[in-house]
Amino acid sequence: MNSLVGLTVAIIILTALGYVANALECGARWSDSGRKYEWSFLAGCRVEDGNGKLIPEANIRDIK
Repeated sequence: MNSLVGLTVAIIILTALGYVANALECGARWSDSGRKYEWSFLAGCRVEDGNGKLIPEANIRDIK
């Protein structure tokens, strides 16, 4: 029973760390772009398009 609790806690901690890493990665990718961006648990990384709407970053093509 204790090993099951320990495994569950470890999985929860690793999942939380994964989400924090995704949020930091979103900021690292878009902080220098001049675009507004945000990360949320349900929507992931979203970036402002030319019309002021936040859309998923996979749909943004940032050509420099």
